[in-house]
Amino acid sequence: MTTSRASNGDLRATGFTLIEALVVLAIVGLVAGLAYPSIERSRDALALRHARAQVGAAVTAARVAALRLNEPSALTAIERGSALLVTGGVRFPLGSDGRITAITKPTQILFYPDGTAGGGRIRLDAPQGPSDFLIDAGSGTFRTAGPSDA
Repeated sequence: MTTSRASNGDLRATGFTLIEALVVLAIVGLVAGLAYPSIERSRDALALRHARAQVGAAVTAARVAALRLNEPSALTAIERGSALLVTGGVRFPLGSDGRITAITKPTQILFYPDGTAGGGRIRLDAPQGPSDFLIDAGSGTFRTAGPSDA
């Protein structure tokens, strides 16, 4: 910080030197650079959590549609896997940036009016790695696939 003499002879601070300002900028840049990877990981984790919730909502919507309409309902991955579509046009987006995609096997997972389903698998591909969900043919419910479900 620089100083100057006031009219009465007292020293007063008048501002920052260029070196002081550059040191502060360097520290701010260093902190931001160290924090960015952590923030990015948190953002990816939140996006994956949202996509998992969307898979659950889509499966529930397809099952409820079949029960309510008393006719089969289908669940399909659309738009290169960036969304899931339930019969009737209900769309469940998995993320806005396309970093999380879904693959359904078979291509259409069918849900029937008696509460059962054709069975199948939904795989979410994300930066953190894949997440698999299984659709039980007998009950039409879904669960996260474990290592023994390969």
